[in-house]
This record gives sequence, C-alpha cells and structure tokens, in this order.
Amino acid sequence: MSTMGPALLLLLAIVAAVLLAATNRYAKQQREELETLAPPASLDSVGTWEAEVLAAEQAAAAAPAAPGPPVTARALHAVRDQAVLFQQHVPPRADARSYWGGRPRLAPGMVWPAFTAPDGTERAMSFLVQIACDELPGGARLGVFPDTGVLHVFLDLAWGEHWRWRCLWTPGDSAAWPEAVPPPALPRAYSDRGHWTWPQDDGDWPRLLPRWSFTPVLVEGTPADEPVDPVADPGDDEGRLWPGSIDLATALQGLGAVVDQVTLPRGRPFATFPHDWRSVTITIGHLAHHLDRAVRWPSMGRVDEDAAERLRGQLATWAARSREHAPEEPLTADESNEAWHALLEENAIAGRAMRDAVHDSVEATLTDRQSRAVLPEEAIDLVRSRHALASRNPETGYVHVNTPDRMLAAPTCVQVEGDARAAEWLLLLEVSSLPGIGHEFGEGVLQFWIRPDDLAARRFERVELTGEAY
Repeated sequence: MSTMGPALLLLLAIVAAVLLAATNRYAKQQREELETLAPPASLDSVGTWEAEVLAAEQAAAAAPAAPGPPVTARALHAVRDQAVLFQQHVPPRADARSYWGGRPRLAPGMVWPAFTAPDGTERAMSFLVQIACDELPGGARLGVFPDTGVLHVFLDLAWGEHWRWRCLWTPGDSAAWPEAVPPPALPRAYSDRGHWTWPQDDGDWPRLLPRWSFTPVLVEGTPADEPVDPVADPGDDEGRLWPGSIDLATALQGLGAVVDQVTLPRGRPFATFPHDWRSVTITIGHLAHHLDRAVRWPSMGRVDEDAAERLRGQLATWAARSREHAPEEPLTADESNEAWHALLEENAIAGRAMRDAVHDSVEATLTDRQSRAVLPEEAIDLVRSRHALASRNPETGYVHVNTPDRMLAAPTCVQVEGDARAAEWLLLLEVSSLPGIGHEFGEGVLQFWIRPDDLAARRFERVELTGEAY
C-alpha cells in the first residue's frame, strides 16, 4: 500500500478548506434571505435548516396577496364602459336638486364665482349646471366621485374673449339652500344676442340660461378584461373614446328613454297659441329674423314687398303691445286669436318661423314654474322629443340618438383633446349644443377634465376645460 507524499496531503487539505468555507458562506446567505421572510426564532428554540425553510413557506402563505391597481387607475379603465346621462324632465320639476341653468342653490356663505377681466371690470360667470352627487347611481361613481354634496359648474360664455370656468363641490344637501340672486356683474348670456335668434333688443336678451331639471341615469357597456396596470396599458384608442363599449340605442330603450316624435301640425299648433306675452315677443323676433333673411337672400324664396311691409307694421304694433304687459301674463282668448290672425295666419314668412317660434315659446313658458299651467298637454307634447335622450319616428320606427351630454364617460374625440387626455384624465363632464336648454356651443364640444386622484381627493379646483369644434 502506497503512502501519500507531504505535498499531496497539503494540496488536499487546502481544497477541503476552500470547499468548507464556500459551503458556510452559501448557508449564511440562505439564512439571511430567509430571515427577511420568516420571523426570528425564539431564544428557546434552535431551528434546523428544514425548520427555517418551513417557517419561511408558512410566512409566505400567510402574507396578503399583491395589491391590484389602485382605484384611481381602475377608474381610467372602467370609465369607457359606462356613462352618466342627464334624463330631462318634461315639464321641468321645481323641486329637483339636479338641473341645468336658472339660479343655482348655493350653501350659506358661498359666493357666485366671478373674475376680473383684462379691462378691469368684474364679470360673474354663467351658471351651467348643478348636480346632486347622491343622485348618481352608486356604481357610476367609479370609486372616486363623491357620494354626497353638490357639484356646481360655472363658465364664461363670451367666446373668444375669456376662457374662465369654476367647478365647485360643496358638502351638504342643496334642498335646504336658497336660490342665489344673480349678481349685478353677471353679463348677458353669450357675447351676442344673435345666439338666441329672437331677441330684438337688449331688454329681451337673457342673462340666465333656461332652468331645466334632470335625473342622472347610468348606461353601461360590456367591460373588457381589466389590465394589471391600466395606466401602463391604457388599451386601444378606439375603446377609450365615445361610445366605448356601450350600445347606446339599446341601453336607452331599456331605460324607457325613447320618446315618440310629434310633428308640428299645419296651421295653428294648438288652440291657444300664442298663449302669453312672452310667446308674442318670441314669435315677433323669429318672424323678424326670417323676414330679414328672405329680403337679404331672395334665392331662399321671394317675398312680396307689399306683404313684407304689412308684416313689418304688424310686428311693430304687437311689439309695442307686448311691452305693456309682463312676459308671463296670459293672453285672453280674444288677444290670442287676434295675434294669430295678424302675425301668423296666411303669412308666407310664418311657415319658416313657426317651428322655432312654437318650440321656443313653449319651452320658455315651461321654465317658468308660475305660468306653465296655461299650456295644454298637446303643447307640451310638441317639445318632449327635444329633451329626450332618443326619439323615435312613429311611422318608420327609426330611433334617432344624438351624442348626449354626459359625465364620467368616454370622451368624444373632435380633434385631439379626447384622444390625448383619455389615458390619464377622467371626463368629468361633456356638453354640446342643445337649443332646448339654451346651449349654443357651435358644432363642437366643451369638455371638463380631472385626474382620478384629484377627483378622489375632491380637488375640483384642478379641473381643466377644453373646447373643440369639427
């Protein structure tokens, strides 16, 4: 049997020492990693390697699951599958807490928003809408919109001159708050009275938008699979723009929100038209507007000069008579018949002006809670479809759906803003032109935006307003 030489024994000893040191370092590293997962062993127990591994596995099993995306991020994804629409009441309800225009109900101590224009004058902002937050269906709030309090929206309506707005959220119930008195600094609505078509002088030019109440209603689409991180993976562009995943026509029929259209009858629209002195003023304004257009542009249909001159005389006479009465004062039966025969019967211009005159007159009376009783039901039926979310032609069955005003929904992309903001901002509110409630915003949309974390924290002062036209 051979013996190892001293050199070989020394080499083996060195190798053994290196292996032992490496093994000890590895074991120490594993223990340190496990100590971050498992609680330290008690002083009266010395765990073996197997015990330490078991403790680590038990600690991992007991740990809570990794959190999903925050609620503010989930809101950006969920908003494309829903919309809060504004189902208007016909006639408007005086006791409603959510409504367009008129006079807002402001909490005690709350001031009607105003600003100082570049020329140094103070300008109060026009009141656009009041929304009772608790009237929104619970699921529509996306986990970030308040479930109590009132949201007021104000803006300046002088296009091209100012770009000012305020969104105010106030805790409490507006039912107990008084209607605010419009401040002296509140200008006429819009920069030109031509937006209204019918006012013949500044005295008839409204300062307030019409008050029209509504109920917030929720429509929903089919939710797509939620990404792990909605901010990092916002989804396709088409999906996050209006209407998102919503089949709007079907959803509105399910809500019973489709109203049959009523065609304006030939001749007198209802037996008492014109019904009050406000309707006389509005009718005179529309007749004058269409008479002026006919004279300026003969290609639209020639008007006999003698007939035009007679109509001008009648318009002046009835305008003078109207100024002698309060706008809401009803006409007697004789006065109504006389006005009809003088202004509208067998009048070539009347056919062009009749629809606008009737619609505006009826709607103006409906917004005055004290005088709406003078209107027969058939008069109210003439404007119902103008305030509906969808209307149906009773002869063909065709359902017409406009792009609705809405909140907490996917935005309309007119130019770039809707597409550019939808990945990071929530659409708080979108409005477009709607003549029945005095909204004359051209061919585009106004969009109020807020980031989800600002909405969750009630930082409504960070709302941004954009406006785009087609």
